[in-house]
Amino acid sequence: MEELINTLQNQGIEDKSVLEAMRKVDRKDFVPSSFKHRAYMDIPISIGSGQTISQPTVVGLMTQE
Repeated sequence: MEELINTLQNQGIEDKSVLEAMRKVDRKDFVPSSFKHRAYMDIPISIGSGQTISQPTVVGLMTQE
């Protein structure tokens, strides 16, 4: 998880409340079991029906704006 947080910071996410929220809300809880091994990668992940869970960097940037 901390590696992902470091990636987010390197991508320009600086708001401490956004970073803390992303630490507390475990992305692993929102991805299908077949993708749990990718939960902390900075990539969108398929959740079925042609939909994806957004890339963490995108979520962080949108949230801090």
